[in-house]
Amino acid sequence: MEENRMEMKNGASFEEKLQEAVPKLTKDLSSHFTPLIDHLTSQMEQVRHGQVTLLQELSELNHIVDANIDVPNVSATLNRLPQYHYKLKQLRNTMQNLTSRSQRLVKRADALKRIRLEYSRQADEMARRERHRDHLLAARVAERGSPSSRPVSPRESALARSGEEDVVPSAESSPVASPSVNSGATTPSAVVISPPEGDRATPVASVTKPTVAKKKKKRREVEIGDLPAKK
Repeated sequence: MEENRMEMKNGASFEEKLQEAVPKLTKDLSSHFTPLIDHLTSQMEQVRHGQVTLLQELSELNHIVDANIDVPNVSATLNRLPQYHYKLKQLRNTMQNLTSRSQRLVKRADALKRIRLEYSRQADEMARRERHRDHLLAARVAERGSPSSRPVSPRESALARSGEEDVVPSAESSPVASPSVNSGATTPSAVVISPPEGDRATPVASVTKPTVAKKKKKRREVEIGDLPAKK
């Protein structure tokens, strides 16, 4: 009996707790699902509005098709399709030709660039050789203009055989001017020998050696002796 009473009390307390929990559960569930239901309702309204708009557009299109308003324009456009296709083919061929020509021009430009570089290199080499040749010619002219490298004339060889120590070349065999006599001694005179035109060389100055009056007198006697006697 006591067990039955305890079970009855427990059942009564469970029912009371259940009755108290049902409103809370209902409230929680309704608060959870109400926003979702509202969102779905708004989407349904949008779908319904879209259906109405689509039905209106379909009715307008059916009216246009039934009236045959755009059929002539469509037929004219379809008739011009072969012309458009032909023009597109011509444009494609033109673009291909231009592409090939541009490639050939690029290759020619590269070849011309290489040729120009080769020509410039050859020109630089020729200019370098010309400068080297000019330097060599200038050095040769300078050597020829120096007193030590001039050829000896017969008169100078005769003076050398007569025992003259310092030989002064005459004005006929050398471009160097003869020294002038002043108080028994001569002063050196400098003559600038310019190279021939076209050779880039520095002018060379030739200085004669001073001689005394006695030596000049001997040279004059030898020169007079070398001359043939007049008949």
